[in-house]
Amino acid sequence: MLRNTGSSAVAIGGWKIQGSNSAGTNSARATVPAAVSLPAGAPYLVANTAANGYSGSATPDLTYATGITDTGGIQLRRADDTVEHAVGSTQAPAAYREGVGLALPTSGNADRSHARDAGADTDDNVADLTATSPSTPTACGEDCATAPGSGVTPIHDVQGPGAASPMAGREVTIEGVVTGIDDEDGANFERTFPEDAGVFVQTVPGDEDADPSTSEGIFVGYVDGPGGDRSALVGKKVRIVGQVKEKFGLTMIAEKIGTEPVVLGDALRATGARGVVRATITITAGETRRTHDVKATILGPRKASKRTSAKARRA
Repeated sequence: MLRNTGSSAVAIGGWKIQGSNSAGTNSARATVPAAVSLPAGAPYLVANTAANGYSGSATPDLTYATGITDTGGIQLRRADDTVEHAVGSTQAPAAYREGVGLALPTSGNADRSHARDAGADTDDNVADLTATSPSTPTACGEDCATAPGSGVTPIHDVQGPGAASPMAGREVTIEGVVTGIDDEDGANFERTFPEDAGVFVQTVPGDEDADPSTSEGIFVGYVDGPGGDRSALVGKKVRIVGQVKEKFGLTMIAEKIGTEPVVLGDALRATGARGVVRATITITAGETRRTHDVKATILGPRKASKRTSAKARRA
C-alpha cells in the first residue's frame, strides 16, 4: 500500500511495482493508470489477487496476479523508472531492499504488514519500517482523483498488460471510436442478459501506447444508441462511462445505468470499409456452439492485441 504523507496531491500515473525473487529475476507486477492523482494523506492499495493472495475487506485500487516470493523484494518506481523505494527480505537482491532487508517468514500465511514510521526515510528497511499484525490496509477508492483537466482513462490502461484488468470493479470514463456493434442479448432458459448487447470501442489512432501486451479495444455492454439504433454510433468518436468487469474471461465495460455515449464527432476512416464478420465461438462445457454476426468499420492499422475482441455469451 502506498500513502501520500505530503501536504499536496501527487501525480502517480505510470508509477510501477517491480517485483524480484532472491535470484534477481524481476518484472513489473502493476502499473498505476495514467492521470491518477493521490490526494494528500491518502492511501493507494495495490494487491495480489492470485491464489493465497490478498483477502482483506478494502477493495484494491490496483491489482496484479503474479506474486512475490517470501525471499524476494519490491521496488516502487516512478514513471521514468527512477526507484523511489525498495522493500525486501534479507535474501532479496540489494536493489530490492534498503539496508540488510527484513527477516521475513518463509512459510505460513501470517496476516502481517510492515509500515513506514512517520517521517522515517533513512534508506534502511529495518530502521524505517515497523511490523503490524493483523494488517489493516485501506484504499483510496473514489477519493483518488484524476489529474486536473483529465477524467478519461485510456482503453489500454483499462485492459492492462495481464490476463485481467487492473481496474476491475471501478467506474471509468473512456473515449474512443465505435468500430462495431452487437445487437444480441445473451439468454438462457430463465432470463436474458442485455449487458451482452452493445458496442466495440477502439482507441483513436495515434493515442495508442507502446506496450504490445495491452489491448486498444474493448466491448461496452448495455449501450442502446440514439433512438435504440446502435449502428448510428459506428464511426463516431464517443465518451462512455461505465464499470469495468471480467466476464467469460474477457475484460468489458458495463455502461452506467441512465447514461448513453456522448458523441464527440466523426472519426476519420482510413479505408471506409464496412462489412460483416462471421465468428464461431466455443462456449464452456454444457453449453452450445453458435455463430453470430458482428458489424465492423475498418479504421486502419491497429496494434496487435493480447485479447480477441469477441464476446462469449450464454446459450
